Amino acid sequence: MSPEHTILASDLRVIARYLATCGADFKPAFEAAGIMPSVLRQSRDRVPAHQVGALLTQLAEQFPDRNMGLELAQHHHMTDTHMLGLTALASETGRDALLRLIRYQTLVSTQEPLTVTEQSDTITISKSVTQAKTAEHIIQVFLFAVILTAIRNIASFRGDIVSITFSGAAQGSEAAYREQFGPHVSFSADKAQMMLPRTVLEQPILTTNVDILTTNEPMLASLVRSVREKSLPAKVKLAILDHLPEGTLTEAAAASSQNMS
Repeated sequence: MSPEHTILASDLRVIARYLATCGADFKPAFEAAGIMPSVLRQSRDRVPAHQVGALLTQLAEQFPDRNMGLELAQHHHMTDTHMLGLTALASETGRDALLRLIRYQTLVSTQEPLTVTEQSDTITISKSVTQAKTAEHIIQVFLFAVILTAIRNIASFRGDIVSITFSGAAQGSEAAYREQFGPHVSFSADKAQMMLPRTVLEQPILTTNVDILTTNEPMLASLVRSVREKSLPAKVKLAILDHLPEGTLTEAAAASSQNMS
């Protein structure tokens, strides 16, 4: 039996923020999808991917007239993905940031849905289908909107992307998609892809920071290995990484983190 895919629980904080702006309590929605609300307080907890899909489908039914993917993207914080988002922003170019995002995406989703293809004039980000129809479309829109917003911010990119396609039909007004992504948007395509000008992604970015890269990259590699291994030594290593800044981890605390004596 293949292992169940999981998603970083803190990445679901965007949903809690979104529901708060709607005047709704996120806890009933999470519980209806089988997700314990307390996971949002645990920095390393993970949620089964099928529960995340159920939650997104439920939200689409609760707010049928809204573009859920775009609205959730507005509530995304780079720190939701812990050091991954910050490390990507410390890269030398937008291209380097994308490649780091792909390299360490297991930390966020063990389904590893994103790939990057490079052509002479363009760089294409593709999203594989990992969820049922409604949830999949929301995730595609959310991811592409978050990535494009980050690129616009770090590369001062104000022009149009080459093209973007989604595998499902538009949810709500197509004008909302064009406002976010520009005029070259299409739906019900064979693949979900966002194609960007290579020249934009090869420009040096203002957020580059060698010190952050030097410090965070080895830790990201360790975190990804730990997620994949799911062994006791790997879990203890996570506890050590969590407590390194304070230098306070004891044998008792490490055992307690794994519910052991």
